[in-house]
Amino acid sequence: MGFGNVWTTFWVILNQILERVAIFLRRCIFTVISIGSIPNHIAFIMDGNRRYAKKKKLGKGAGHRIGYMALTSMLKYCYELGVSSTDEIVHAVEKSCEEKWDEMSSKSSNAAGCDLGKLLVAENGENLIKSTDVEKNLHTVVTSNPDMLIRTSGEARLSNFLLWQTSSSYLYSPSVLWPEINLWHLLWAILNFQRNHLYLVKKRKQLLFLKED
Repeated sequence: MGFGNVWTTFWVILNQILERVAIFLRRCIFTVISIGSIPNHIAFIMDGNRRYAKKKKLGKGAGHRIGYMALTSMLKYCYELGVSSTDEIVHAVEKSCEEKWDEMSSKSSNAAGCDLGKLLVAENGENLIKSTDVEKNLHTVVTSNPDMLIRTSGEARLSNFLLWQTSSSYLYSPSVLWPEINLWHLLWAILNFQRNHLYLVKKRKQLLFLKED
């Protein structure tokens, strides 16, 4: 076995050891942070891939490739932490475009000749569209509403992403670009979520009461 092969084997073994140490340390941290409330559903808006590539003077598409690696890391951390559901804006947009375009076009053409007065009849409260009717027809009806929304690059706007579902979610907007996000940003977001958890629960109960009223 040559010196090069020995060196390669050494680095492989060292990387495996470091990875196991990192997993052990994450488990210790997650055990401590799990004493508080952990969000069951986290949504991500992955903002800043192009700006990251421009900032680092990288080639076209490099920012999105690095952003994809950041996404896989975030999903891994969420899985280890016990987060049961995650949403990414890319997935939501692609799914909506692919599955609903034909349906929307068909409904639009059928509605062109309808009498608007027949669509919303509010007399005696009959046929009035309620918030529960809207929720039943959302793409996200199969999952719970996000407990926390993380958008990178310091932006607080939602860009029309899950507007209805995030009405009582905690919004965390770190200043880093998406490819720069790491474990510590996620942990800090969860700590802030725990600090505001009682207020969020109260807000969610108020919204639920208004929907039922």
